[in-house]
Order: sequence, then C-alpha cells, then structure tokens
Amino acid sequence: MQLRQNTTKYDISNRAKSRQISPAILVKLENKIYPIELKYKTKLIDVEDNNEKYQLKNQGAQDCGRYDYLKDIQRLEGFSEMENFWGGYAILLTNDKSYWSENKKETVDKQFRLTNGLTKTGELLWKDAGEGTMKGRKDVIELKNKYEIKWNEYSNFVRDKNGNFQYCLNIIQRHPYESQ
Repeated sequence: MQLRQNTTKYDISNRAKSRQISPAILVKLENKIYPIELKYKTKLIDVEDNNEKYQLKNQGAQDCGRYDYLKDIQRLEGFSEMENFWGGYAILLTNDKSYWSENKKETVDKQFRLTNGLTKTGELLWKDAGEGTMKGRKDVIELKNKYEIKWNEYSNFVRDKNGNFQYCLNIIQRHPYESQ
C-alpha cells in the first residue's frame, strides 16, 4: 500500500466541463485509487491534556467551511467514473458545534448545513449571499448521490467549552452511484 500527500492532478469530467483536480491524499493499493479529502475546522481552545498543550484558533466562516466540505464530496464524485477508482472519503473534523447543531434560522448557507441526521443530495446553492461570502465559492454544488450527515465523537476535553471534537465521514461509491 502506498500513502502519501497527493500532488498529481487528474482529469475528471463534471457535466459539461472537464478539469484537473488533486485530492488532499491519494491512497494507491495495487492498481486501485482511493482519494481522500480532509477538512479541519477549529474553535478557540487552550487546554492541556497528558502534558500536551492544545491551542487552537477560532477560524470562523462556518458557512464557507460547510460549502467547502460539500464541494469536496462533489469533487470526489468526479473520480468515481475512473476505471481504477474504488472509493473516496470526505472527512470533516471540528470542535465547532455550529457544524453539527441544528439551526432553524434562515441563513445564506441553509442548503449547506451539516446538521446531524440531514441528507445532502442534488443541487445546493447560496441564498442571497454577498460577494464576500461567495468569493471563490460561486459554483453550484451538485451531488449525484445521497449523503447522510452523521457526526461521531472523536475526542472530548471536558475542561473546555470547545473541547468536544466531532467528525463527519462520507464515503463516495464507485459509479453507478449507490445509496450509502
């Protein structure tokens, strides 16, 4: 098995346009490829555990973080038509509960919400977002498959209000698209 940071760009087609993309990690096992996209979004934390200090900054811009994660899934779907694609993985790790908590407000990123238990599929787009929010993120996201958003605990520093780390993992199937 070969595991390394990927620097190779691959030609993939997405509807009418063809483009080159490079996943964060590309696992090659024999003649099979498994692209992986990772996102790590943090909220302010300053805690020590087992003599190790953790100091994370507040990244904010959760609307863009949600868009970027779903865009990763769309990009990985583009690999699924390659003959040697055997599965892809999109992973989001965060200690920011706004990613997994329910929000009933009407917001510009409502279609990108990653609330635990939601299913994401089809066309996803901004609602009345400003140019600054959408900078570099104007493309509509179109997911061919259905993806259940399920959050799982990764770790928990109970001494800090932002100490609960959760992860969301979505598996991208080979073509033809199958339900997870």
